[in-house]
Amino acid sequence: MEAAGNNRMRLVVEGMSCSDCERDGNNVDLLIIGSGGAAFAAAIQAVSYGAKVAMVERGTIGGTCVNIGCVPSKTLLRAGEINHLAIRHPFQGLTTSAGPVELGQLVDQKRELVERLRQQKYVDLLDEYGISLLRGEARFQDERTVEPTFRAYFWARAYF
Repeated sequence: MEAAGNNRMRLVVEGMSCSDCERDGNNVDLLIIGSGGAAFAAAIQAVSYGAKVAMVERGTIGGTCVNIGCVPSKTLLRAGEINHLAIRHPFQGLTTSAGPVELGQLVDQKRELVERLRQQKYVDLLDEYGISLLRGEARFQDERTVEPTFRAYFWARAYF
């Protein structure tokens, strides 16, 4: 990316078409590396101030929490807790039981929840807020330069 007028950055991706960026005239005010919860909070706030925003994501949109962290782990932990309480609870005079654990069904339910939340809380917000998503990696070259490396080995530089 390179500096453009009005303190904007112009996305220059050699040999690659970025349809979202073309839609926005190739100008962005903020380039965010990653697409987790903090990235979306910053993007939405920037959009509320009138900024055009692009994100660079190397993996699955949504970051750690929704994909491999908080949501899937707490879903399975909660299922385990419910099973444990059905077998061993502190209440006298209450009879409960737990059947066999069908791990495959629990994993499928967890996967469906992750996919639904990823779509609702991340993917759907891209169009709602006009945020461009670029697939690839990005790193800081120095304090004012970001170099994204896109799939198929295309690259660009951002100068702030």
